[in-house]
Amino acid sequence: MSRRPPHHLLFTADAASTVYECSACGERFLGERRCPECNLFARNLGLGSACPECDQIVLLDELLNLSNSTR
Repeated sequence: MSRRPPHHLLFTADAASTVYECSACGERFLGERRCPECNLFARNLGLGSACPECDQIVLLDELLNLSNSTR
């Protein structure tokens, strides 16, 4: 019997985008390299997407760690 993760942990390649984080303010952006508030280039954190429930930007690595820690 295969266990399927909860719907909020499902991640599609179409929704995946590069997540960037501003080193000055810590704000995360999907596909945007420059922070509009600080006018600084943000660093690349990896692939991620917006959570469908809360719209918070989450990294794919964070989701995988969450699902692995609950086993």
